[in-house]
Amino acid sequence: MLKSGDVNQIIEATDYISYNKDMSMIGDMLEHTFDPRITHIITHKGMSVYQIKMAAMKEMTGILPPNKTTYKPDSVNIRFYLNVAIKHGWIK
Repeated sequence: MLKSGDVNQIIEATDYISYNKDMSMIGDMLEHTFDPRITHIITHKGMSVYQIKMAAMKEMTGILPPNKTTYKPDSVNIRFYLNVAIKHGWIK
């Protein structure tokens, strides 16, 4: 579902991974993180795929990103969480 073209499926998969704190899926979740598409799902209405993935990373790691997360993809935040995942051995 993370590799789907459907925003709602991507968000559903991200929510599932975050809720279950499935660290083995972090690498897959961080693929295509620069996705600016907005969802209309009531629980995330108006949020971008990027924003939802960053919120999931914050929830799963317990670490705040260096920059405020908005709907616009931020390469600093993405690189930050990639480095955290590599450092902890969640991705190679």
